[in-house]
Amino acid sequence: GNPETLRHSWISGILPISAKETWVSTLGGGLHLWDGAEWFSFDAEDGLPDPRLTCVLDDGRGYVWFGSLAGIIRAERKQLLARAKDPTARVQWLRLDHTDGLPSRECIGGYQPAGWRARDGMLWFPTGSGIARVRPGFVSMNKVAPPVYLQSVRANGVLHTRADGPVTTEPGRARLEFRFVGLSYSAPEKITYRARLAGLDETWRELGTQRVAAFEAVPPGEYTFEVMAVSGDGLRSLDAARVSVLIEPHFWETAWFYLSVGALVLVIAAGTGWAAARMRMKRRIQDLKIRNAREGERSRIARDLHDDLGASLTEISILAALAAEDAEKSPLQPSLDQLSVKAKHVVGSLDEIVWAVNPREDTLRSLVDYIAAFAREFLDIARLPLRTEVTREVPELPMATTRRHGVFLAAREALNNIVKHSGATEVRLDISVADDLLEIRITDDGCGFEPDYAAGGNGLGNLKLRMQEAGGDCRIETFRQQGTTVFLTLPLPATAKPLS
Repeated sequence: GNPETLRHSWISGILPISAKETWVSTLGGGLHLWDGAEWFSFDAEDGLPDPRLTCVLDDGRGYVWFGSLAGIIRAERKQLLARAKDPTARVQWLRLDHTDGLPSRECIGGYQPAGWRARDGMLWFPTGSGIARVRPGFVSMNKVAPPVYLQSVRANGVLHTRADGPVTTEPGRARLEFRFVGLSYSAPEKITYRARLAGLDETWRELGTQRVAAFEAVPPGEYTFEVMAVSGDGLRSLDAARVSVLIEPHFWETAWFYLSVGALVLVIAAGTGWAAARMRMKRRIQDLKIRNAREGERSRIARDLHDDLGASLTEISILAALAAEDAEKSPLQPSLDQLSVKAKHVVGSLDEIVWAVNPREDTLRSLVDYIAAFAREFLDIARLPLRTEVTREVPELPMATTRRHGVFLAAREALNNIVKHSGATEVRLDISVADDLLEIRITDDGCGFEPDYAAGGNGLGNLKLRMQEAGGDCRIETFRQQGTTVFLTLPLPATAKPLS
């Protein structure tokens, strides 16, 4: 039992035996024992016929007697003490009621004493119809345990007469009803029953004198119904009556169905994953084919421009220069000189276009080398000294054509602004790669300008726009008569390998 029930129970009697043995009876909370250190409780789980006790008495013969609302109860002290230490120990409870001569089924209490042991050893118990006297030495117990038998089983209203089972039901939850009987030739009306449905119940159900046990909405599964009879003298059946029950599940409740559904889900998931992976692979292959075709076309265009158009323009430039020399001091000389210059400019522009469309140049190294070479050639024509500081270690990193060309156009725009507007006497170009960042710094010692004044022009706006389209940024530092520095920065992937 649970000793905590003593906190909320009406104490009907106290029987002190010694400092280590005090018995307390309660109305509704069963019997309690104080052993000097802790409390122990006895209730229906321990076989107590009725927890509504009105008094507790010691007969001096090793037994404890109790008045209750279900009659007079007796138990051996030695068995109770053993049960307190070992929950598996058996206690044999004797119950006396009106069939044994009591004037009433119920003993009454609520006052003290509610039971009395006289000097002659007689025990007196008040009842609703008079006083009952018990001579403890004359009370004998039946030593024969009552056998118990199953009479019938009903599953969903269908009668099964075979008590040995197994009982099988139709699929789905079932209502089970078991009827049984215990035999006793001394006092059959005192037989009580305890039953359980193993597989559903963890503990025994106390049924009292009821000879039927019903279970509602029992889920599918395998169960065993067990029932025991308890005589009025507290003896239990030596063997419980048993019958096995099989409640069939619906097909969607079976293990094979769950396994099949699980397998189907796995197959669908695997098939979906395989199909998705196959589609991704097809798209990648298609993208690679398109990319290879595009790069092949770009290579062909670059080759044709360089070999055909480039060679023709170079030839035109050379012929124009030779014609200008032959026509010295002739009215056609200025036009021929201008034609030669224009042809050289177109050749330079064509070289830039060939570099931009050639897929073999889609690398960071190519961008750095081309910007440095263009700056030297461009400023050499403008007769401006150039100092360069270009990193020797450039990551082996592919770059998209649009990013590469956008960064180059921004750098060319910055150099062109220096030649046209700065009036500088020297230009410095620094290119570095650090912390996954490409930084191009172009510095001149020219006149500088006010940033607010120049904000309305297209040049600075084009610089920032080109860098933003390439995924980078542009920053300008300048003051009047203090020169100008243009910073072009471009983030790079972190998986690059240096190539020196």
